[in-house]
Amino acid sequence: MGNTTPAVAALNRSAQEKRVKGDLDGALADYTKAIELQPDFAITYNNRGYTRLAKNDIAGALGDFEKAISLDPNYHGAYSNRGDAHRLRGDLAAAVNDYTKAIELQPDFAIGYNNRGFTKLTMKDVAGALTDLGKAISLDPNCGDAYANRGDAHKLHGDVAAAVDDYTKAIALKPTNASAHFNRAELQRKLGNLQPALEDFNRAIELNPSFPIAFCNRGVVKQSLGDLPGALADFSRAIELNAKIAAAWLNRGTARRALKDLAGALADFDQALALKPDWPDALNNRGLVKRSLGDLAGASADFSSAIDLNPKFAAAFMNRATVRRSLEDLANSVADFDQALALKPDWPDALNNRGLARQALGDLPGAVADFSRAIELNPNLRAAWYNRGLAHHKQKNYDAAIADHTKVIAMKPDHADAYGNRSAAKIAQGDMKGAAADFKKAAALDPANAGSMTFTEFAAAIAAHTRGLFTPDAPD
Repeated sequence: MGNTTPAVAALNRSAQEKRVKGDLDGALADYTKAIELQPDFAITYNNRGYTRLAKNDIAGALGDFEKAISLDPNYHGAYSNRGDAHRLRGDLAAAVNDYTKAIELQPDFAIGYNNRGFTKLTMKDVAGALTDLGKAISLDPNCGDAYANRGDAHKLHGDVAAAVDDYTKAIALKPTNASAHFNRAELQRKLGNLQPALEDFNRAIELNPSFPIAFCNRGVVKQSLGDLPGALADFSRAIELNAKIAAAWLNRGTARRALKDLAGALADFDQALALKPDWPDALNNRGLVKRSLGDLAGASADFSSAIDLNPKFAAAFMNRATVRRSLEDLANSVADFDQALALKPDWPDALNNRGLARQALGDLPGAVADFSRAIELNPNLRAAWYNRGLAHHKQKNYDAAIADHTKVIAMKPDHADAYGNRSAAKIAQGDMKGAAADFKKAAALDPANAGSMTFTEFAAAIAAHTRGLFTPDAPD
């Protein structure tokens, strides 16, 4: 690379000190003076190019690196830095070529392998990236950036365990690597390890308080942990930092809906869709809010749009089905439940809801079959026991109805309707003493309604029984 004069060497040292302190303009001035004193010294051009790159002056940086290479064609560092400039301007193929040339000139150049691996990863050449990053690590086991980049490659390849291991090594080598903490947190969240994910998100935000997507995703973890106010605060902070993050608006909308702030949720989903109009999840969530607000037509439209965008969106079929059932469009409601269950066959909630639609259509055997399957899949689904009890009653299968209502009461001892409905089944069987006990309990729990029976109906049944006019229902 040639020798230099003491004056040029001093200017290069001064410029480097200024660059480290963040005085990029001062560094550029010193490098320019050094070049004026010695126009044929490649190192100064390379250093000035590196500084220009730090100021995002990509064109100026490229000019300096090219001059350095023209003065010293074997200057591997200048090729590597020119590769950085090409990568930053989006010319990835040119960047790979420069990194390859740097490696040819310096075969043990770990930084060159790391940078080429990172660029290949950007080009979705995962296999090539893994090879280069592995080579960088073998040459320099303390290269934290190479571990972090290989973690990204493993993540893209779907090897979660290897990715977590690499991020952990990157963090051990450089505990202030906010991105490594963030990426490890993302994987922990997807694995269901919520507390470790929260700790990593906390650290990422501590290291970079202006990290909007970290706030957004930490909010998702907090919401999963039941901390809705904390989640809401994180989503709001993400929006403050970057109002164009559609996911933050969507997530804040879901938190507001959970907190019963329906107007706020609706506004947030509108914002999410303004940023990302063809987003099935946002449409589905907005439909849920509209349904809660009583705008059934608007809800149905949103669910339909979500389905048009994603015909395999089981939840949207389920949600549209419930709206259609409320609108008494029962045939189409059942059809939607059929679609939801075709996509997700073992879905207890969908089976329970289809049972209600079938019951409303008068298909009691079909309804009972759906409620029974829902119970088989989730024995703790109280609504399915309750609904099956009502369907059994309508079929005059009072023993089965009583058994189901008894199960509901065991699960929720203050369930007034279950007592009232069991009372009605016992009346139908002529068990007036048992019916009276159940009705008394229902009335105590819900004086206004006394379960499913009114005081008048029960009194009429008692009176008829007293006069000998009451005849228990006989099973069909």
